[in-house]
Amino acid sequence: MPSSALRPRSATELIDASFQLLRQIYPQCVMAMAAIFVPFIVLRIVLPESMAPMVNLASQLFQPLALAAIILLVSNSYLGGGMLVSTAIGAVLSRFGALMLVSFIQGFLILFGVLLLIVPGFIAFAWTFAMPQAVMLEGMTASKAFARSRDWPRIRSYAFC
Repeated sequence: MPSSALRPRSATELIDASFQLLRQIYPQCVMAMAAIFVPFIVLRIVLPESMAPMVNLASQLFQPLALAAIILLVSNSYLGGGMLVSTAIGAVLSRFGALMLVSFIQGFLILFGVLLLIVPGFIAFAWTFAMPQAVMLEGMTASKAFARSRDWPRIRSYAFC
């Protein structure tokens, strides 16, 4: 989609544009996921069964990297440019520390919120959902990404109505 198509959209237009974009870059998204997770699948097959929990934990820890690669691929495609999967993964690896910290902060706040009678967990999710996007697309640190993500729902609360 060319960047000239940037304009306010209705909910149905957003859904339609999302599916069009997904159709365009689906192979790249699958390749990005495979680049992150295939090594863990191979390790799971090759290593003894007693190592399975450790391999599963490691693959879960690397899940934010796959999400970040997809964020970059989708953003570049939507703005009219393409991006190689290898370039996206290289960019993700350069932000490895910030992404891991963001993932930890998100998980901790959401888990803590759920333990406080579920509703605070939804609030924590609403506050932290845009943290990986802020880290990857705007190059923010984890603390700045948290502040930006936390403020976004207040700023954009009625943008889609």
